[in-house]
Amino acid sequence: MNCTVREIKILAEGFYYLSLEPDKPVGVITPGQFMMLQVSASTDPLLRRPMSVADFEPDGSRFGFVIQVTGRGTRLLASLAPGGIVDVLGPFGAGFTMPGNGSRLWIVAGGTGVAPFIGMAHQLK
Repeated sequence: MNCTVREIKILAEGFYYLSLEPDKPVGVITPGQFMMLQVSASTDPLLRRPMSVADFEPDGSRFGFVIQVTGRGTRLLASLAPGGIVDVLGPFGAGFTMPGNGSRLWIVAGGTGVAPFIGMAHQLK
């Protein structure tokens, strides 16, 4: 599906937040799922980049990712501007089982590993 870049911002050196709006809602997204992103239709870079969904609208009309620039593919993602197009597949994965009401939860993560827990924290509010 084609997605339009709504926002791209620097979080820290080499780390970016990328917000996308799909051409049609993707349906239910759950914390812990991921999507496969491709910046261009060319074969360079050849492979899509798997990215954990960091936050999302409940109806799938918008979702965001935390990206660490580690090579050509992630550098291309970080260089996008609002209005740019990203080809996205997903969501994939089973996601997390959400704890019951009244449960105490500790979330510990670092770097881009924090991404799936952002959506979880929003759902637990």
